[in-house]
Amino acid sequence: MSKGFLSKFINKPCTMKFFFIFLLLVAGRFGDVLKAESLVSSSDVKHRITIVDKEGETIPYIHAVFSGSDRYVLSNEAGVLSFSEEELALGGYLVFNSAFYQEKRISVDSLIHIDRVVLESPLLDEVTVVAKGYLEKEMEKVARYFREHYAKDYVATITIFYTVECHGKYREFMGYHGLFRSSRFTQKAPNIFFNDPNGMCGIEPLTIMRSDRLLAESDEILEPRVVVSRPPQGRKPQSLKIEYYDNRRNVEPLYAKRGFEIYSPLNEKRIKYYDYIRQAGYTSPEGEVAVIKFRTKPDAFPKKTRLYGEAEIHYLKDTYRIVRIVTENLQDLYSITPRMGVTELLPSATTYRFTVRYGERDGKIYTESVERSVNWIELNFSEGDFYRINMQPRRNPGKHHTKEYFYARFSDIVLSEEKLKTLKKFMYHKYSAIPYTSAPFEQEWWGKQTMPGIDKEKLFRDLHVNGRDLYRQAEENGMKSFNDEAFSPKDEEYKMRYKNIQNVIYPYIYEKQFK
Repeated sequence: MSKGFLSKFINKPCTMKFFFIFLLLVAGRFGDVLKAESLVSSSDVKHRITIVDKEGETIPYIHAVFSGSDRYVLSNEAGVLSFSEEELALGGYLVFNSAFYQEKRISVDSLIHIDRVVLESPLLDEVTVVAKGYLEKEMEKVARYFREHYAKDYVATITIFYTVECHGKYREFMGYHGLFRSSRFTQKAPNIFFNDPNGMCGIEPLTIMRSDRLLAESDEILEPRVVVSRPPQGRKPQSLKIEYYDNRRNVEPLYAKRGFEIYSPLNEKRIKYYDYIRQAGYTSPEGEVAVIKFRTKPDAFPKKTRLYGEAEIHYLKDTYRIVRIVTENLQDLYSITPRMGVTELLPSATTYRFTVRYGERDGKIYTESVERSVNWIELNFSEGDFYRINMQPRRNPGKHHTKEYFYARFSDIVLSEEKLKTLKKFMYHKYSAIPYTSAPFEQEWWGKQTMPGIDKEKLFRDLHVNGRDLYRQAEENGMKSFNDEAFSPKDEEYKMRYKNIQNVIYPYIYEKQFK
């Protein structure tokens, strides 16, 4: 293995320089964010309804959709839904469908006669009365087990599937397969979020499957370079009154996972900043699973924790080992770079669900999968044609019924101390956020893969455009850079990089060739 080559790449000045410039640009452009306002102007409001839980507590920023359409309404920070005359005349039903509450359907015609809606949590198998502080003690046991048993160092293969849909058709696909290394696991926040050895800094590519990007002149989605280098005149990020979630960079959910491990009750030091409710348990192949829902205390955000909202932690009753985390529309100030100046909760312009699943091998916990689905809302306010978060631009996302889906699975876990020690200096690239998106396309390997959460047959049908099927696009796009510019044939460093990963590092870890 070429140790000199890898060391040279790790310390490549231009890579480090890019990220520090990026940070400065982000800090300058996104330092100020205005307070969120209602999607319906006060002059258009004809009726208001307050949304509460069974205990009478208001539920802020909860979505409801009008059946038969993609039109949403969103409660404000006081849990109040505002309706225009047009919305009250839509007919059908207003449907509340949340991960944390039972589905509720209300006739739109009856809304004018209602001033309060109660949403109930999933029913428990039996009513359980717990003493004050009991659930906090349960969480302490879950967090302690997590801290003591999460693998300090491990290597795995990582496979990522990412899609964008508009008007019910797939428009983009990104598939990635490579090696992932989690190094020196800690629940202490890094000084720079993308310099997290437990996040994405250990990613090394083996093969990429990328469709063509939607063209810049499309009014659905723009190429990232267009927005980064030439933002539209008169459109300042500070003018946005709504927060827009997306994951165009394809690894942002991995940062969000780390946000949970650092700032949620999975960290013993953060337990006191949340309130807890017992949810219904269930039986899994691994045993009896208990569920606790936690909600951020209002006075804890953002100084004590960087997460605001509610989520569920599922864990095995007998060992207190975490099985998964499920959240919906959670505010995350750890993994979203541009919101550096945000000091309050903003409503989301999307509905999204985020799930992290954990597995265990040889008594050690590791990340099994990360999943996030995003549905953009039809917006009901005037400044509505261009939005951006991170490096991702979106034009009229609600109008085009934009949906985004991300799924990452981790397999072939290796805990060998001898191999990890040998690989430590060769797989840790301190600022490796950009090159990982380019690698050769291996059709034989991709043809055998299942794609969780994706209709594979429809994907290939929708992306067969201009006489070029998805495989042909992937063959041409594999070795292109993030801005769709092919690397120079003379760039021997990149050629050696992939040769080392495929022909040296992978065989060393798994004692077989990558096919």
